[in-house]
Amino acid sequence: MIDDKRGQERGRGRPRRGEGHDRKGLLEVALACFADSGFENTSLRTIATRARVDVALISYHYGSKLGLWTEVVASVGEESRARLAGFLSECEGRGDRERIAHVSARIVDMMSEKPQFARLMVAEMIGAEDEARSEVIETRLVRPMLALLLPLLGEEGRDSNEQAPDGALRLIASFVMGGLVISTRPFLSRLTPVASDEVRLQAVVSMLMTRLLSA
Repeated sequence: MIDDKRGQERGRGRPRRGEGHDRKGLLEVALACFADSGFENTSLRTIATRARVDVALISYHYGSKLGLWTEVVASVGEESRARLAGFLSECEGRGDRERIAHVSARIVDMMSEKPQFARLMVAEMIGAEDEARSEVIETRLVRPMLALLLPLLGEEGRDSNEQAPDGALRLIASFVMGGLVISTRPFLSRLTPVASDEVRLQAVVSMLMTRLLSA
């Protein structure tokens, strides 16, 4: 009888330490919710309902909505950095332009796999009203990616008096451009036939990114 009572109390309280949960599945649902409705208009209860988990489990593992949002960004950031390192190793020994074209194409492929994340990040950067979320994007996503990709552009050999934008600006501009186009493809297809063909659109975005990064 005592054991039953303890079990009932535990069921009403926080999840047991170490209780398993589908982290990847939960983060994917959270990403979709944040991308569809924005941070402010998304509740943990909505995420829990769509993920088919108890909201207490989310609070236990991530602490708050910001904690869960941070984990979404950090998770995609870690995966992206690992893949970017792979893209760079794939084109070692090639010429600068060829390397930039290869990495640009692979980045566009990566964006196309997660258009919701691209849409979320573009919206956050445009709004840029919440200091905590902006800092997460800067430290957990953008700066680590810049550190990986800046050597690709050969900035150390560029004359500081040249009029071309620096590498960081070109990289950020290419990310924003690519993310915006990829994440708004359904709307763009109403305006241009290129957007109706996903493969063709990716090729065009890759070409534009290559030109921007090679400037």
